[in-house]
Amino acid sequence: MVLSELKQFGIDPRAQTLRFSGLSRQEKRFEFQQHLDSYVNEVIRDEPVSILFHYWLGFDNQLYLQPNLEEKNLASKMFDPRERNGIYLEGFKKVEKLLIENPNQVVLWYSPIGKTSFNDDPENPFSSVDYDYGQLYVYCRNKDKVDALALKTSKEAESLFFPNNENLPQEENITKTILNPLLFNFNIESFLNWLKKFYPPNIPFYIDHQQRKYFLSETIEEINDRFSGKKKLYSEVSDRTIDELDRYEMTAEIVKRAFQGAIYNHLKQNNLYSMKLAGSCGGSAVDLDDLPFGQENFLFQKFNPATTVFRLVTQGIKEIMRQNKEKKWEYHEGECVVCHKKPADVGPCNICIDCEKKM
Repeated sequence: MVLSELKQFGIDPRAQTLRFSGLSRQEKRFEFQQHLDSYVNEVIRDEPVSILFHYWLGFDNQLYLQPNLEEKNLASKMFDPRERNGIYLEGFKKVEKLLIENPNQVVLWYSPIGKTSFNDDPENPFSSVDYDYGQLYVYCRNKDKVDALALKTSKEAESLFFPNNENLPQEENITKTILNPLLFNFNIESFLNWLKKFYPPNIPFYIDHQQRKYFLSETIEEINDRFSGKKKLYSEVSDRTIDELDRYEMTAEIVKRAFQGAIYNHLKQNNLYSMKLAGSCGGSAVDLDDLPFGQENFLFQKFNPATTVFRLVTQGIKEIMRQNKEKKWEYHEGECVVCHKKPADVGPCNICIDCEKKM
């Protein structure tokens, strides 16, 4: 695991590459698309409620990540034994058992705020990472398919729903919580109505990295929209991104660039130069200069160096972009240095919108 990438971008390309290396082309597309969609939703946009994800129940009473019920797709194989001393696997097996024995009933499983390693092993990559928000998993099985969501929780929400025993050390509280999933004798609709009835709607369920508060009332509505299929995915990840991956061997670098591409698309679509990424195990401030296909890198790749356009565009481009840091990418009327169209809406580098799209 590369900690710099985990810290900066909130991704672990090597672990994902290892996982994808054993999948068929169709399985890889299915899973990678879901990973990218989740990344946009939870890390880039810092939404409190995840995209809807699924498990499939096999004849062996185990849950699988894909409809292809092969051992490589076992959900229980997806937990890193170095994370919190491997207790997630034991906790998940209990979740699995509850779902198998209780169809159409809600199961909750909580991963608390706090340290992610319970030892001081310098070789353990989790030793330098803490989870700064909690993760509440909501499951419900309908026949042989499980629908699930992951909800981000604030410290205040954790204290209300999963209070710690102050007489126990943090490690014991975390372990106890993870090893004790909860069963509710409700379907999703009844469970959400129960939450509305017994908990105040103005609880700050999650506070994002821009300090926006998501209250329990709107979180409940978001959960309902996700389970009902009303919530649409965002557009930062296109089918073209997934198609292009088929052209290359799935290396850690290719995986990383796909996630960076989602960041770049978000910045461009929202006329931003920089942003702060979310992520309970990492994520930090990222700007176009950090991306391998940021504006200046596209220019270097696309223009012949023996041209005036190359010299004009690249001269001092770092300074131009630095001046626009924390600001929106603004356009003004002028002449495009690429196609020479005028008047045209051009950005800080005097390139029109149409030419930017071609880069």
